[in-house]
Amino acid sequence: MFGIGFSEILVIGLIALIFIGPEDLPKFARTLGRLINEFRHGSEQFMEQLRNAANTDELHKTRKEIEDFIEPLEGHRPSPDHIISEHVTNEPVVNNVPSVETSTPSIPPETEPADSSESSKKGG
Repeated sequence: MFGIGFSEILVIGLIALIFIGPEDLPKFARTLGRLINEFRHGSEQFMEQLRNAANTDELHKTRKEIEDFIEPLEGHRPSPDHIISEHVTNEPVVNNVPSVETSTPSIPPETEPADSSESSKKGG
């Protein structure tokens, strides 16, 4: 982990045995182990927070890039009514208003209906 070999660990242990003493060495080792464990746990939490912050920052940047890309296109998006009328009439729709024909449709002249009472008198 720190590039410490077995011989270095043995020397550190002997020095600790001499300075701390054989009675307090197990208590010191437990305390040192707990401190190292708390330090590792704290550093893992810190690194996780850094990763989350970096991911959040990156997500915000990506969202901003997408919004900046989409914003100019917002006015050019056709409405559903525009798409439907263009396909139904097969005519292009300008400014969301379908084009209007200027010619009037021809209406057949009305024919007078035969009087049903006369035909029933003749036939009856």
